[in-house]
Amino acid sequence: ESISRLSASAMARKMAVVWQGGHITGDITVRRLVSYGRYAHLPWWQLRPPAHDQAVEQAMARTGVLPMAERRVETLSGGERQRVWLAAALAQEPQLLLLD
Repeated sequence: ESISRLSASAMARKMAVVWQGGHITGDITVRRLVSYGRYAHLPWWQLRPPAHDQAVEQAMARTGVLPMAERRVETLSGGERQRVWLAAALAQEPQLLLLD
């Protein structure tokens, strides 16, 4: 299947990218940022099913950021932020993970 024929959400379900210099602005928690990885799996009108929260929790646990789930991303070190971005990509459950 050619990726040029995929919609943005279909591509997001297949592939995730973690950029080296990932940056987030605003007052956002680690849990919220990781949950953004799930948006490709949900229509805009659908409430979050339990599988959504489970995928977020599992991704945070796998990357060691679960204990800081309620911390603000802006308070984290560079290495901690990198792990949060990786957790967001893993929560996406992609077939392919690209790391910068």
